Amino acid sequence: MRIGRRTAIGIALAVAVAASLPGSGQTVTDLRLHDAAASDDAAAIRSLLAAGAKVDTCDETGRTPLLVAAQVNGVRAAEALITAGADVNAKDRIEDSPYLYAGARGHDVILAMTLAHGADPRSVNRYGGTAPIPAAERGQRGRDFVAMEAALVQAGAR
Repeated sequence: MRIGRRTAIGIALAVAVAASLPGSGQTVTDLRLHDAAASDDAAAIRSLLAAGAKVDTCDETGRTPLLVAAQVNGVRAAEALITAGADVNAKDRIEDSPYLYAGARGHDVILAMTLAHGADPRSVNRYGGTAPIPAAERGQRGRDFVAMEAALVQAGAR
């Protein structure tokens, strides 16, 4: 049996749509939670989570919304995501986690939140680096080198 070109295109489109539906084995990534995290919009995050968004959904680079919040120093977003159960140890494709990124950038409030919620203080990035030295060097909000270093060492970082 021979089918026409339009029919073939219609069938291909139907298969593509069906493959993208939930339960089809393929993932449809909704990045609204990532967008809210990038904007430090805790209210939007809570609304999206209440509507069924998955707290640890990953974007094309493996970043979770919490990692996005850590990258922009979105303290309110990070707090909303951690309260909702976000994995503070989740790593993206280049082995960054919210804890490691916050430490590397000196985002000490997010660093402290991740540690308080189970971040692995011995976690390393793709270069084998840990958080204490850059966190201590770049700490913000009036925290000095000694205080940041002491907090990380107390948590078990090396």
